[in-house]
Amino acid sequence: MSFIKDWTYRLRHNRGFGVQSPAAFHFVMHVLREYRHPYYCYTQLNAMAGNRAAAHYRRLFRIANYVEPRNLLLLADTDGCASAALSAGCTRAPRHSSVNTEELEKHLNNTGTIGLLYIGETPHYAQAMQAALSHVDTRSVIIVEDIHKCSSIGQWWKSIVADRRVVISMDLYNFGILFFDTEYKKQHYTFWFK
Repeated sequence: MSFIKDWTYRLRHNRGFGVQSPAAFHFVMHVLREYRHPYYCYTQLNAMAGNRAAAHYRRLFRIANYVEPRNLLLLADTDGCASAALSAGCTRAPRHSSVNTEELEKHLNNTGTIGLLYIGETPHYAQAMQAALSHVDTRSVIIVEDIHKCSSIGQWWKSIVADRRVVISMDLYNFGILFFDTEYKKQHYTFWFK
């Protein structure tokens, strides 16, 4: 697909057009595109992230706030902004843990199931996801950064989207979100957000 066709396709969907599931539509319109009411930590996130990345970290905060995960795991959060944004949104999670790839499997064995897993920029996407997919349930959510950084990561992302355990996948270009709730039909959405 050419860049223009890809951009047009994404732009058409980022306002909820083509999103058939009411739950997914609500998620797009009130979490990914939320703009009516600023949340309590926006000022802090804006100051920490700077103007260019602030919208991304505010979106991560809203996702965590919406999901209300039972636990939060962070892998390869290089600047700490994702940790701050997700932690601020996970007020009900008992704690969050920042781990490296080697520690992830051990930590997942201790945790049991994933609430919310954030995978930042790492050369070990495949290894981290392989460990994570055996610890998901219907309430688990995984966020993966830089899914289109290079063609090999893009191909890897397509294979994850096709995995039978992934029920709803969302490609927001600079990051992707995976849901595992078997109440819904398998669906993939592609959006374009700044």
